[in-house]
Amino acid sequence: VKQFAIANDIPFFNTRDQRGMLRTLMIRTSSTGEIMVLIQFFEENREKRELLLNFIAEEFPEITSLQYVINPKGNDTIYDQKVICYKGNDHIFEEMDGLKFKINAKSFYQTNSEQAYNLYKITRDFAGLT
Repeated sequence: VKQFAIANDIPFFNTRDQRGMLRTLMIRTSSTGEIMVLIQFFEENREKRELLLNFIAEEFPEITSLQYVINPKGNDTIYDQKVICYKGNDHIFEEMDGLKFKINAKSFYQTNSEQAYNLYKITRDFAGLT
């Protein structure tokens, strides 16, 4: 993605100058094999945005959720931004101990699936549910 952006003159965001286009790239994987990719852009440039998103979709067909957000703010938080699904689903699923979780780009969920299960087991055992 970095090489493609450089080769196609898609400028990286500079936090000091508050200029550029490409801010962040988030990748979430799940134990079910699904992959979510979220690209955060600082400014809208439809031609360059679609060029990059189409490249990612073609180069990595295993991605099940390709999304983006245009975030012109001074910080990288996306919780108050509109996330747009470009290709695939707007979510991925995670499974743990017979439970199924639907996770979107803004979901709070332990990103390390193995560790999430360990935390769940400790909490479940500590609760002593009957």
